[in-house]
Amino acid sequence: MSEADLEVVRRAAAAWAEGGGDARLDARFEEDLEDRWMAIEDLFEAGGRVVMVFNWGGRGRGSGIEVEERGEAWVFRFAGGKIVQVDEYANEQEALDAVGGG
Repeated sequence: MSEADLEVVRRAAAAWAEGGGDARLDARFEEDLEDRWMAIEDLFEAGGRVVMVFNWGGRGRGSGIEVEERGEAWVFRFAGGKIVQVDEYANEQEALDAVGGG
């Protein structure tokens, strides 16, 4: 993994937090959340992939209830300098186990 790959993930996370970015990452949140946010805790390479550990939240659209998830992990696979797959895990250890780094 290169620093450029890490930067691609940082930009994707920032776009998600702003309500933009990849439609596949946005689809399940857009209808239900507003004022969403994301804070990256850690970003590193493991098993040839990029692992992002983060906290995220927002406010339920319609209900107004605040939602927060802490310590979730996404694993990004790259090809040709682009994200081609994102897998979601409940926490960093599950992500590391999945990529063979745990």
